[in-house]
Amino acid sequence: MVRVHPVLESFVGAAGQRAVTAFGASGHEVRVIDPYEDGFDPVMGDGPLAQVGALPTGLLVGYVESLRWCDTIVFAYPTWFGSQPAMLKGWLDTVLVFTRGGGQVRSRTPLRNIRRIVVITSHGSPKWMNALQGEPGKRTLMRGFRSFCHPLTRSEWVAFYDNDGCDQRARADFLNRVEAVALRV
Repeated sequence: MVRVHPVLESFVGAAGQRAVTAFGASGHEVRVIDPYEDGFDPVMGDGPLAQVGALPTGLLVGYVESLRWCDTIVFAYPTWFGSQPAMLKGWLDTVLVFTRGGGQVRSRTPLRNIRRIVVITSHGSPKWMNALQGEPGKRTLMRGFRSFCHPLTRSEWVAFYDNDGCDQRARADFLNRVEAVALRV
């Protein structure tokens, strides 16, 4: 799981933890990547590879190794202004450069091991607002990231809309939905 929120006790943090627990309960080994906790800096600097030089080698190697190890990847993050937080986008930009061979373009899909993508996210606005914006966050992962994975990769978009205007019952229902998706193989 790639969990991206500066506050672990947030609603998205709770949703991510619910998914981790459910995947673990169903017999899956779970690794959690938390760029905030790791001190990852999403700013690229002067060029696409400039950031990489600033990363501790073990951290970057661990990220790439985890991506190449898993068959399912779960992203848990809040949607801010229609898309992923800069932390997640910067993480993807940096890690995918190295997953593809340090910037060398290759024709082979580098993450053929990934057969399922699950995205857990919350939106402060209603669904119609995100649709009006063109769903940029959804496109980034379900089209962009998915193109790095196995051609038959299944993807699931588990989104909670109108977080700013909902009640506790709606939040509890969403957490139960996250758990059900994680338990589904």
